[in-house]
Amino acid sequence: MSSTPQASPQGKVSMQKWTIGEVVIVVDPDSPCNGRSGRVTGLIQGGAVSVRFADWTYGMFDSRQLKRSGERPRDAGLEQST
Repeated sequence: MSSTPQASPQGKVSMQKWTIGEVVIVVDPDSPCNGRSGRVTGLIQGGAVSVRFADWTYGMFDSRQLKRSGERPRDAGLEQST
């Protein structure tokens, strides 16, 4: 007996997959971190994403609160001042 048809519930289809080290921007008007960009440091089961900001503070966000910045993740670059 295989339960493969139920392996991917409907809700998970729309969930975005984040990559560790990827640069994301918080898009949640209710969050004090709204508009800040940070780097994904961890993915927690259930859809939560851990994000580290340039000042080394961390935040835990839902996938819906984040969007890709479009910036390619690099080892150096996020912390540099302009």
